[in-house]
Amino acid sequence: MITGATKPGSDYFLDGLNSIRNKEALTERQISSGYRIQTAADSPTEITDLVRLNGQLAANQTQTQNFGRLSTELQSADQGISTVISAVESAKTLGLQGGTATSTADSRQAIAAQVQGLISQVVGVANTSVEGRYIFAGDSDTVTPYQSDSSSAFGYSYQGAASSTRQVLDGTGHSLYAAATAQQLFDHRDTSGQPDASSVLTGLQNLVTALQSNTGIDTAVSSLETASTYLNGQLSQVGTSEQELTAAQNLAATQKTDLQTALSGIRDTDISQAAIDLNTEKVAESAAVAAEGGGSQKTLFDYLG
Repeated sequence: MITGATKPGSDYFLDGLNSIRNKEALTERQISSGYRIQTAADSPTEITDLVRLNGQLAANQTQTQNFGRLSTELQSADQGISTVISAVESAKTLGLQGGTATSTADSRQAIAAQVQGLISQVVGVANTSVEGRYIFAGDSDTVTPYQSDSSSAFGYSYQGAASSTRQVLDGTGHSLYAAATAQQLFDHRDTSGQPDASSVLTGLQNLVTALQSNTGIDTAVSSLETASTYLNGQLSQVGTSEQELTAAQNLAATQKTDLQTALSGIRDTDISQAAIDLNTEKVAESAAVAAEGGGSQKTLFDYLG
């Protein structure tokens, strides 16, 4: 004897009822999670696009983080170089004061001490660190660029790298900033490795020596003019990098929005439509169960839609 639980019609009904309930469960998950696609099985044909968009969004996030770090470094470089330019201008003013006919030996010694203090200020800028990195140390950015050295003419020697190869690229591969080393900025050298007229530290030390000896003060001040011009050129390059970075950040933000919109369009649940679908599925389940219990001639699959 065949029982109701094993009749072909009963099996057919149960299969259909399970199908409706599976649809309900899926729709409920889509509503509660907010995602129409949660696994590859939910939409095999769209999963490739989702993986691609997620990868591009992750790359965009990394790029944005790098841009943020670079922005902090550029602001520090801008401020630091500006501070050194101000120090050079102060030194020139001090030099002119020390070179007047009314200047005494004692006053020149006092002025020389002030210029010596400006050297320490420049070294402090050269040793600027951001997030644990010495931004003017070149490729040796864990090493303090200038360290005390009594054998050096101005009391410090450069311990950083000779060059800086670290760069941050925008989305097109263009280098936004290639940081100069502290030596390149503040103690510029000629092709033979000797300090030239653009060297701020050497120029300041020459002024100290000139004031102490009351010899060649005007020449020392003139040399600082050359160093100031050089530094202003370096500051201009930093300013250009800041402008380019701002443009790159704006583009990255636009791209992020576009990627998020495209990702949402594929992955996210249309809540309004899902609610309608869920209601339809529940009505279909109730009607099918009622029809089965009432002996309707309709099968469950007539309610599946």
